[in-house]
Amino acid sequence: MIRINKSRKVLCAFYVAVFGFIFLCNTLTLKLVDDFSYSYSWADGTRVTSILDIFGSMAAHAQTMNGRLVAHGVVQFFLMLPDWIFDIVNTLMFILAIPLIVHIGQEKGERNNLLHIGAFCAMWVYELAFGQVNLWLDGACNYLWNVGLGMLFIIPYVDYYVFDGQTEKFSSLLSAPFLILSFVMGCWGESGSAAFIFMAAALTALGCIWQHKKLRPIHLAGILLAVVGYITIYLAPAQAGKGGSLSLSSLCFGLAYCLWRLSDMWTLVVAFAILLILNWRNGTDKKRIVLALVFFLGAMCANFLLIFAASYPYRVALSATVLLITANVILLNGIFNQGVYRAVAVSMLVLLVLTTPVQMFWGALDIYQTYSSMKANEEYLIQCAEDGVKDVVLPIVNPDTKYSAIWGLQYLSAETANTWPNDAMAKYFGLDSILGKE
Repeated sequence: MIRINKSRKVLCAFYVAVFGFIFLCNTLTLKLVDDFSYSYSWADGTRVTSILDIFGSMAAHAQTMNGRLVAHGVVQFFLMLPDWIFDIVNTLMFILAIPLIVHIGQEKGERNNLLHIGAFCAMWVYELAFGQVNLWLDGACNYLWNVGLGMLFIIPYVDYYVFDGQTEKFSSLLSAPFLILSFVMGCWGESGSAAFIFMAAALTALGCIWQHKKLRPIHLAGILLAVVGYITIYLAPAQAGKGGSLSLSSLCFGLAYCLWRLSDMWTLVVAFAILLILNWRNGTDKKRIVLALVFFLGAMCANFLLIFAASYPYRVALSATVLLITANVILLNGIFNQGVYRAVAVSMLVLLVLTTPVQMFWGALDIYQTYSSMKANEEYLIQCAEDGVKDVVLPIVNPDTKYSAIWGLQYLSAETANTWPNDAMAKYFGLDSILGKE
């Protein structure tokens, strides 16, 4: 069992299987809601067909929608291309998060295949709106990609804090990409980017003050550029209308929403508390325990920053969920390799791995059934456009699980055709109107 758990072939087979499965889920997810809107320029309403169109569209987007211009620019870029290109790239972005989580959780030079499998299972089971953030084109670009870029950004700060002595200097080839990454990550999203900036600053401060390490200028520059990027989100005129009121009642309501969302992640929070106690009793290196606490606080930052938001949909909780998963992976690894609590860590991972396939089956089935219904609707819309039928009534698709991308979103309005997303879908398929029916 030890040999299997450290086998490179087993790990490669696992990632090939995950790639195939997530890619299939991506291919079974069609365009929906915002995807139809972002297929057109926010400047003049024409179809986006070139990169130059995106610049003008995002300039108008900053005036009317929000300040996440890089994320939505990426959305419009992929909407110009064949669907399979996004399906491949997005699958790779999902895959990227798993080894990054494990890299942060493990000691240098270790290999624990069970942690890789457990990280994937935790993402599948505990993410609150899996389809919206990992499969839906607009949702994935805004949330999954924010997490992926954030994890890449935080790795140098984790290495600086964790490794004894001084970390190796950035090579000239890596410095420029890291600085670009820092700025781009900062301007990607409101809550997720803020959490990663907070953690980078905390790990840098811990390295300098607690461990008396010399501050690396490249690390400081990365934080400053990320902050500058983050500020650009709020420089967009439209962003001013995205926050909630600062009245006491509004803030209390926002706090209640954040606590509600945190309660949806209660399993990860309880697991963290238990593992924290076990690691402390086990005598795990305090440096690793503090690292887990930094990621836990990062998750709290991503969650409670939404106190000031006008709303808190499930998809926005992705950053907090992944950071909680990472904090648990750090603590699991702390008792996995040594100590009397090793059996607890192994049991928790094995239980998660054994219970996940059932959810994968029902989730994949729901994705397929949703795809079949939406595909039939699309084919009907295309046929209506060819036959000159311009006003269409279309069955509303209602998925059963969070694994379908349309779960929690409005597929169509059944009340009026002259509203979003009905009008956006009608424009995309060349129709005058679409009305939903239950």
